[in-house]
Amino acid sequence: MADTNPTTSPPPQPTANNNNNNNYNRLLLDTIQRVIGRPVCPETASQLIQQFINIDPNLVNQRVRNLWSTYGGVGPTDIRDIWQGANSPLWNLWNAAKEKVDLQMDVSSEDRLFLNNGGQRDLNSIMSTNGTQIKLNLSPAVGHSDSSPVVVSGPPDGVLNTYLAIRQLLPITVWFHLHLNSSLSSIILDPSSKPLQDIQKQYEMAICVVPSQSPVITPTPLNHISVYIRTNKGKDDKLQAGIEALREFIESNNFGQFERSVQTKIDLPSHRPEIVGRTYSLLDPIANKTATQITVQRSATNLMSNTSSNTLSISGANFSSISTARTEISDRFVVELDFEVNAKDSQVLENFGRELERMGEQFAVHILMKPGADINRKIVIVRGTDREVRNLFDVRKHIMDLVKCPTSQPFQSLNNNNYH
Repeated sequence: MADTNPTTSPPPQPTANNNNNNNYNRLLLDTIQRVIGRPVCPETASQLIQQFINIDPNLVNQRVRNLWSTYGGVGPTDIRDIWQGANSPLWNLWNAAKEKVDLQMDVSSEDRLFLNNGGQRDLNSIMSTNGTQIKLNLSPAVGHSDSSPVVVSGPPDGVLNTYLAIRQLLPITVWFHLHLNSSLSSIILDPSSKPLQDIQKQYEMAICVVPSQSPVITPTPLNHISVYIRTNKGKDDKLQAGIEALREFIESNNFGQFERSVQTKIDLPSHRPEIVGRTYSLLDPIANKTATQITVQRSATNLMSNTSSNTLSISGANFSSISTARTEISDRFVVELDFEVNAKDSQVLENFGRELERMGEQFAVHILMKPGADINRKIVIVRGTDREVRNLFDVRKHIMDLVKCPTSQPFQSLNNNNYH
């Protein structure tokens, strides 16, 4: 019903030459986010705003427009009624924007600290772009000193994109040992020197030089140092060329001898023995496949307490081989997608247990259900690995299709490889 005595003027309808367009759009976006209860990624926000300003103004009653002009005074029901009646595609888009899932991803304690201390700016950008929230649990999970998953929440597409962006952001460190000629000291290889600065800039990597712990013994006295190189997963395609450029610089200046092997390490969550087998039984096949050597690092603390180390050292002839081995291992890290369904939908899923079992087999995931915070809701859990992370979201889509149309054709196994 129209408000005959408005206290404020209705917001202007946007036009191509309207100077208030930006303010009006910000107002729309702010209210959209208030109603949904979380940020909306720019792409979705742009679609929502464009759909709204295309609505016939005659369909927007005066009272709602006045409420809107008071900065977020429109309630969910008002917006729903306007949008549902005005534009059906917009209603579908609105429903899609309201979907929320949680994705738990295993990361090492070292990577988690990197994200918290050095990656905040990148994380803020990732969240803003995808309309998601990232929770870094700095306190370890109960009983596991190195385990505390990162949780990504938001719309399904945004969560998947956020997850992939985080994985690309995580650092990779490789190193090799260098034996300087006896007349030289480690300061000859200064990362702040112009030649090394140029190499670091060109190949987007950071170089650090430290005293080496290499056990190699040579007939003449040499100064042993280790050269560490760090980059992000998303930039590792330049790393092998960067290593070769650095080695060429060392050789051309006759600084000394360097070992041909390149090394890296990967920290494993100790509560996930299935990643490499309970007795590290999967390491030898990975090493043979990638022509690398993989060893378990055991510290004095590990030896005294008889506990398993969660750090693996990987060495090989070049970065490509150790990177492949590292990926073979990290692909086994566990990811878990959680989303809520109401009591009616959960009953549907319980009635289609065999279909869910076939989904799990087809997509190489485990599907579980547990009680939600609300007695009338349940949480569906789809658990898989980094290698099958996209499958988790495909399974969720099939599950949601199933609860929407429980009388439709049961889930059929797929005979293609689009999801692997």
